[in-house]
Amino acid sequence: MKVVPQLLYKHKNVRKIMVDGLSCIVHKTIDTIDINTDHFLSSHVLSVVLKGELKLEIYYEDTRYSVTKNQLVFIPKGRYMITDIIPKNDEFEAVFFFLKMNS
Repeated sequence: MKVVPQLLYKHKNVRKIMVDGLSCIVHKTIDTIDINTDHFLSSHVLSVVLKGELKLEIYYEDTRYSVTKNQLVFIPKGRYMITDIIPKNDEFEAVFFFLKMNS
C-alpha cells in the first residue's frame, strides 16, 4: 500500500509547490501507467486533472469514480484503488491540494 502525500514528496515526476507536513500542493506528470494501485490518503485532497483521467475505487466497496480533464474532485482521506489513465501519446497531469484537517 502506498501512503500519500508522503510518497509524492520522493517521486521524480512530482513538483512540490508548497509543503507543510501533510498539507501540500503538488503537480504530477507521468507517462507510464500504474493500474489499480492500493493507496492510503493520509490527508483529504482536492484533485484537478489537467490531462488524462483519474479512476478511483473506494476500498472494500464497489463504488467507482472517474475524474476527467478539467474536473475537480474532493477525496476524503482513506484507502482507495487509484489508476492514472494516460491519453494516447501524451501524459497524465494533475495538481493535488492535500489538506491536513485538525479534529
